[in-house]
Amino acid sequence: MVFQKMRVSQEANSFFDSGQYLLADSAYALSMNCIPAYKSPAANIPINTEFNYCIAKARRDMQDIIQWVNACVTLHNMLAQLGDAWEEMESYSGLNGPQRPSKVSTASEAKDLQSQVQAYCIEVNYANGTLPIV
Repeated sequence: MVFQKMRVSQEANSFFDSGQYLLADSAYALSMNCIPAYKSPAANIPINTEFNYCIAKARRDMQDIIQWVNACVTLHNMLAQLGDAWEEMESYSGLNGPQRPSKVSTASEAKDLQSQVQAYCIEVNYANGTLPIV
């Protein structure tokens, strides 16, 4: 797979801090850096279906991405022309999701992390009213 040959996958500690990982579709392999959606038959288990739904819901249509980038560039240019300067924001520390260990881990540890991410995702999305799937 192409992703596994990329530096971001092979040298993950250079790209990810503790607690950071990618959510991906089911085409990607599970690792400590990449938590994919479940494939069938595991995708048919209700909690896995809900997790996959949350991942799919987070994806944005390409047109939406282009519109956001266009809006950001417009705002940037407007502020640059006006001479406004903004203080660098401190990192937001309000997210308390599962943390990715910094050491090299086994497949079973990656599976454990996937379970933790899934449980956190399901809990948050039930609390926000995104789940259950109607």
